[in-house]
Amino acid sequence: MSGYDRRALWALVVLLGVPAALLMGLATHTAAWLSHPPELGPPLLESPALYSPLAPFRWMVRFRGTVLARRLGLGLLVVVAATVLALLPFARLDGGAARSVHGSSRHATLAELRRAGLLARRGILLGAYRGRTVRTESTEHVLAILPTRAGKTSCWVIPNVLELAGNLVVSDLKGAEIFTASAGAKARTHDVYRFEPAAGDTATWNPLDEIPRDDDDVAALQRQATDFIVPERSGTGEHWIRAARQLHVCLGLHVIYAAQRPATLAAARELLLAGSAAGNGQADDKLAGDPRAPFTAILEEPCDPAFSHRWPEAGRHPEAAALARRFLATAPRELASILSTLSTFYEPWGDPRIDRATSSSTFSLSRLDPGHERPAALYLIVPRADVERLSPLLRMLYAGLANRLTRVRRYVDVAARVGVRRTYLILDEFPLLGYMPQFATMISTLAGYGATLMICVQDLATLRNLYGPHEPITGGCPIQIAGATQRPETLRHLSQLAGEATVHWQRATRTTAGGLGRSSRSVSPSEARRPLLTVGEVRTLPADKAVLFAPGVHPVVIDKRPYFRDRRLRALARLAPPAAAHPGAAEER
Repeated sequence: MSGYDRRALWALVVLLGVPAALLMGLATHTAAWLSHPPELGPPLLESPALYSPLAPFRWMVRFRGTVLARRLGLGLLVVVAATVLALLPFARLDGGAARSVHGSSRHATLAELRRAGLLARRGILLGAYRGRTVRTESTEHVLAILPTRAGKTSCWVIPNVLELAGNLVVSDLKGAEIFTASAGAKARTHDVYRFEPAAGDTATWNPLDEIPRDDDDVAALQRQATDFIVPERSGTGEHWIRAARQLHVCLGLHVIYAAQRPATLAAARELLLAGSAAGNGQADDKLAGDPRAPFTAILEEPCDPAFSHRWPEAGRHPEAAALARRFLATAPRELASILSTLSTFYEPWGDPRIDRATSSSTFSLSRLDPGHERPAALYLIVPRADVERLSPLLRMLYAGLANRLTRVRRYVDVAARVGVRRTYLILDEFPLLGYMPQFATMISTLAGYGATLMICVQDLATLRNLYGPHEPITGGCPIQIAGATQRPETLRHLSQLAGEATVHWQRATRTTAGGLGRSSRSVSPSEARRPLLTVGEVRTLPADKAVLFAPGVHPVVIDKRPYFRDRRLRALARLAPPAAAHPGAAEER
C-alpha cells in the first residue's frame, strides 16, 4: 500500500472513529448526569452503561426546548470542533492534485494494461507482465530499441512471425535465422516465398514487372525511381539525384518496350554502360565510352514495330524519346556525371545472381493485397555482408510495397468487403536498409491502409544519422519497447518518455531552547520532482526486462519472452522450413 493510500485510510478512521467515540461519551455522560432515567431508552451495554452514538440526536428531537436539548447542542458543537482538529493533519489529502503537482507518471498496473487493450488474445506479442502475455490488436506501429544480443530477434521478431495471421513481409538479415525458425509453421497457413537474391535457389522478382504496360507506365517508373534512387542523407546532391531518376525512367521505358532487349534492370544497366548494342548483344566499339551512346540507341532501336500502342512517334515511346533528346542536348561532362550517378544505383545488377533473381517474377507485390484465399509470407533474406551493396534492390522492394499499400484505393474496398487482413512488415535491423524517404513520409498513414510495422533498431543514433535529428520514425511508432543500453542519447530519450513523478517524504526538524535543554520536534511533509525512470535505472535494467511505452497507459516494465522458452512456440519453430523457394517451385520442376 502506498503512503498516499495509508494516509487516506487513517483519515477515514479518524473521520468515523472520533465522532463516534465522542458522541458515545456525550450520551453516556448525559445519561449519568440524569441518573439514567428510563425515558432515555435502554443503553447498548448495561454494565458499564454505554449509549449509541445516535442517542444524542434522538434525545434532542424528543426533548427539544428543554435544558437537556440545549446541553446536547453544546456537546455536538464540541464534537464537531474536535473532529475538525483531528482531521487537520490530513488537510493536504486533496485527491491527486497535491500529490502529483510535480508530475503524475507512475508504473502501470495489470488492470490498466487490460483497459488499454494490452492483454489481447491475438495480435502483436510485446512481452509478459506478472505471468500474463502482453500483446495488442491495435494498428499502431511498434518500435523496439535494444542493443545487440539483447533478444530483438528471439523475443519479438520470431514469436510474432510464428503467431501473426495476416500477410507478412520479413527482413531476415541474419543468415536466414528467422526463416529457419518460422517458415515451417508459416507454410501450414501461408504461401511462403523466400527471396534470397544473392543465393542460387530463390523466388524471383523483376521490379519492371510491376510497371503496367499502359498509360500509367511513366508514373509507375517515376515512383520506382523515387523509391530506390535516394541520396545518402536528405538534401544532398539533389540535382544529380533528380537527373538520375529521369534517366532511369528513360532507360526503363526503352527496355520494357524494346523487342530486342529483355525487360530487366540488368538490360537497362547494360544499355547505360555499354551504349548501343548490336543484334547479337555485343556493344558497339565505336560508341563505347561515349555518354551519348545510350540515347542514340534509344532513338534508333524500334520499340513498337506493329504500331499497337499508337504512339505519335511510331516505333518508340514518346516519353523515352523526349528524355533521350534532352540528355543528348546536355553538356558531355554533366551528362557523364549523371550516368555515373545512376550507375552506382545499378551496381547490384552487375552480379549474375542478382540478374537471374530479378529477370522474372514468381511473386509480385500484388500478392500481398487482401482478397487472396491464403495469406502470403515473404522472407527477404540477405546476408549481412551483402546488405550495403544490395540496398538499392531492398529499398525498391520495400518502398514499392509501401507505395502500393497507400496508392491502390481498391485495397480499402476489398478489405471492407471480405474482412481486414492486415499486412505486417517485420523490419529487423531497420537502419541497415539505408535511407528510405518513403517510410519517413508514409509511416503516419500506413496503418490506415492495413499495414503495421515492427521496426527493430539498436539505438536512436543510427536512425538520426539516416533521417536527421528530427527523424519521424520514433514519433510514428506509438508503441515502443526498450531495454538496457549504454548509449546516452537513447537513455535520455527513454527517461524523458517515461515522464516525471512527484515523490513525497516527511521532513523532521528539531529545535533546542538556549541553555535550558528543552527541545521540540516538528514533522512537515515535503515533495519533489524526479524522473519515473532515471538514466541510471534504464541503463541497469535486468537482461530479462524491458520497458513498454504504449498510448493511453503509464509505462510498465515487462518480461522478455524468448520463443525457445515457450513450449508451443518452440514446437512450431522446430518444423522444417519448406525446401521450395516459392509455392509453384514443385510444379516447375
